[in-house]
Amino acid sequence: MLLHKVKNAIIIIVLAVYGVCLVVFAKQVSFNVTRSLERCMNVIIPSLFAFIVFADVAVKSNLYRIMAKPFALFSKYILGMPVELFGIFLISNTAGYPIGAKLLSELVASGKTDRYTAGRMLCFCYGAGPAFFVSVIGLGVFGNAKAGMVIFLSCFCTNILLAGIMCRLFKMKASDSQAEFVFDVKMLNNSVLNAGKSLFALCAVIIFFSTFMALIETAGFFDAAGKVINEPGGKFILSSFFEITHITQLPMPGRNILPVAAALCSFGGMCVIMQIKAVLSDGISLLPFLITRPICGIISALNSIWIGKIILNDSLPAFSYSQKIFVKVNNFIPSVCLILMIFMLKTKKGVEISK
Repeated sequence: MLLHKVKNAIIIIVLAVYGVCLVVFAKQVSFNVTRSLERCMNVIIPSLFAFIVFADVAVKSNLYRIMAKPFALFSKYILGMPVELFGIFLISNTAGYPIGAKLLSELVASGKTDRYTAGRMLCFCYGAGPAFFVSVIGLGVFGNAKAGMVIFLSCFCTNILLAGIMCRLFKMKASDSQAEFVFDVKMLNNSVLNAGKSLFALCAVIIFFSTFMALIETAGFFDAAGKVINEPGGKFILSSFFEITHITQLPMPGRNILPVAAALCSFGGMCVIMQIKAVLSDGISLLPFLITRPICGIISALNSIWIGKIILNDSLPAFSYSQKIFVKVNNFIPSVCLILMIFMLKTKKGVEISK
């Protein structure tokens, strides 16, 4: 009883301080919210929308089973994973951080696996995908596409290793029914609406988290911690632990910082974990994921060392002295149009139901 009262008192104090800080530092918070909204419109929605629709369709149409068939021997004998689930593993490691949680939630909702299996598979069905690593991390941070591929392979190999261990420690269950491929326009329409709901939840989490980041930055926490770490990019390394996109601000990155970048990308950041929670179905435990992710970060850092020696050779210097932004796009208008389209589909569906 006393512990419960103490817990509630701490929560009340934290919320009160948070509310006061929002008023006192309104300018900084407003700036961060605007920047995060732009990131949602220009990056998150354009890059994830199609993948979320595809993930939804892949589960409902049983396409994920067909995708796994060429890898049946590898899945069964190397990983010890039910072949039916390998398609989920493959998509979630190449499509984007929240896609694995979305896929597993759809599997549970459709009765094709249970919550226990989904909670364990979430540990290794997690990754940003090669497009993010090559364009944002490789070119945007290191100025070298190969560096991004090194980080992707480091994280992917870590997930393969973890899958091989966990699939033997914990029995993964999948539906044994030989379901055929099914697809219709109504399914696609529903998947578009589901993707819209999921993206709204993701963007809401990102915008909320930006207020938290604004208060931490304004308080000088990252600057002070950076001095303690005593590294040129210490401030941004620490802030990337909370928000992975801050890794693009690393000054003079090079081969020496590659393992750190691999560890951070494998972990994904606190904001991404909140996004995972936003799209994850109730009843699927996040605890195994939280326990294994820091370990995966360490293994990914070690993987980047030997993979870097194979792929990079001497093409990446120990430190870089210039940093270029290769691509700057503005997808604001297309994203607004996409939101309006989803709203119209939702309205039309509501009218049909009411009739």
